Amino acid sequence: MKHSLFILALILTCLLPARSFAQSTTGLPWPADGSSSSNTPSAEEQQAKTTEGPNNVAFRNVDAAAGQMKSASEQAESQTRGIQFKNAVLAPEVEYRWTDDTSPGGFSGNEVSGSIAVDADVWDGLIMGLVYGHTHRDTESSLGVSEHLDSDAVSLYGARRFFNLLNVGLAYNYANTRDQLTRALVYNMDRESNGGTAFAGLSDRMKKWNWSSTASFAYVFDDYDFSLIKDRTTGRFGFSNTLGYDVTKTFNLGAAISYYNFFHQDPYGTVFARDDDYWMLGPRLTFYPMDNLTVHFGFDSQQGYKDLTAYVARLGVNINF
Repeated sequence: MKHSLFILALILTCLLPARSFAQSTTGLPWPADGSSSSNTPSAEEQQAKTTEGPNNVAFRNVDAAAGQMKSASEQAESQTRGIQFKNAVLAPEVEYRWTDDTSPGGFSGNEVSGSIAVDADVWDGLIMGLVYGHTHRDTESSLGVSEHLDSDAVSLYGARRFFNLLNVGLAYNYANTRDQLTRALVYNMDRESNGGTAFAGLSDRMKKWNWSSTASFAYVFDDYDFSLIKDRTTGRFGFSNTLGYDVTKTFNLGAAISYYNFFHQDPYGTVFARDDDYWMLGPRLTFYPMDNLTVHFGFDSQQGYKDLTAYVARLGVNINF
């Protein structure tokens, strides 16, 4: 019996240091392949919670660029031909997002984004522009995991209006994201994202009423720094509608409703995205305090994605030169 206990103790002594060494070299408190155990959440599941669907931060600048493309194309009124630089617009915007994920291991918390766009009519009504955006996110999951994210993104876009009714545009989008999971899990999700956006829509003004209806396609490829995380591609279709009314000469009251469908989402190893579509709807307030200044405020409620809701408030300014 004494010899058996001695042999058992010797085996345990040999195994414990080896396990500690494996953890220190991988930097992960769970198996390096991302699988879960009874005491730790799955790395793949926690990654999915923070980056799937509406939580994919690469789409923040995609949406900012699409919004500015639409706004710029609607205001294009070129009267000359050839190379030019007219109707320049500077458009800063800030956005606050509260996310609440009620699924097991879901993340909830705050996200703040800021963007600035500049564009101009460069060729007979062709609008060319650039958007820079930064996003900061701090969230926590019910499994004791924290996410800390900072992302810088740039979009280059072109847009044009035809027949004083049809708006079309294209954009290239790039984002560099520093994204870390800490506390119960330590996971490096740093990545670079590349993609494109295309949109086409109709918009018009009839006396005091204005409306728009726009379809968009966006594609994002996420290239992860950590070799154990598989790179992913995501495709999204969107359809947005707005309606507004000029209450006074300086104030327009409106509403917007949008539907988004992720027609393609690569899996996270053995974990798949839990849903593929959602809605956003809310009021729009636009003020015209000066001829060359527009101030707009919007609020959206995000609904329809399984166990995930969000509330978004944004404030922006368009300065025309």
